[in-house]
Amino acid sequence: MVIEASPLDKLDEVDMFLSNEDGKIIRNRDARMCHHGERQKCTHCLPLDPYDEDYLKEKDIKHMSFHAYVRKLTAGHGKGTQLKKPLENIVCTLKANCPGHKPYPKGICTKCRPPSLTLNRQRFRHVDNISIENKEVVNRFLAFWRKSGNQRVGYLIGRYEPFPDVPLGIKATVAAIYEPPQSSSSESVKFEEDPNEKLVDELCSYLKLRRVGWIFTDLWSADSAKGTVHCTRHKDSFLLSAKECITAGCFQNKYPNVTTFCSDRYFGSKFTTLVASGDQSEQINFSGYQVSNQCAAMVEA
Repeated sequence: MVIEASPLDKLDEVDMFLSNEDGKIIRNRDARMCHHGERQKCTHCLPLDPYDEDYLKEKDIKHMSFHAYVRKLTAGHGKGTQLKKPLENIVCTLKANCPGHKPYPKGICTKCRPPSLTLNRQRFRHVDNISIENKEVVNRFLAFWRKSGNQRVGYLIGRYEPFPDVPLGIKATVAAIYEPPQSSSSESVKFEEDPNEKLVDELCSYLKLRRVGWIFTDLWSADSAKGTVHCTRHKDSFLLSAKECITAGCFQNKYPNVTTFCSDRYFGSKFTTLVASGDQSEQINFSGYQVSNQCAAMVEA
């Protein structure tokens, strides 16, 4: 009898593919700077590493991809001494059942308390782009808000694929949106218990798909005749609320990223957050996010 691992415990195909890719950024010969033959290379035309900071800055890529980050950590090590598992998960939880004192909060010591944490900007991201296969997927999801004026939430069903615009990048391609049981108003949405959760995951598995994220609306009609909406989320107000960050962190902890580069076999998450809200031109726009590994660790604690 052969027992197969759960799809959530398997390495994603995109990770296996990118792990075997060279990842180098190919540069053509510069007619002004390169003074050599076509078959030769110099510092002006040698391939760049996928984590090259000057290249990322030139292309306006704010975060390097996950696999580029791994390559950066393992760079400079020969094949015989190459780091196999350079990633380490952040732990913010207390160690339970410490024998030296009474259980927390009556007692705590340096052995059981979590290490000090300094908030840092995460320099990489697990997913570099979110793509929806066709507009009908989105229109069917927005139809509820257009008819009722109440907000809506759903799961993004799709797959992860290579994203060539970012060196060793990954994109989440959305094929469908599953709308679970929920209660909503014009200001909020509440998840209800979903009796079909396992069934949906099984169906996704048969179709070679999975939950790649969640989507919610934050839409306020400005002019129903023109179809415009208010712009409430921008750089001078907010992008994600605290509650939304906590919810995103819960989802990312629920759907961890399987990897061979961490001794825990899990590191971070590819689960994305997509917000449907008004933009500066008062049109419905979609913005994708992920909270950092630090944020997800604090949510778990």
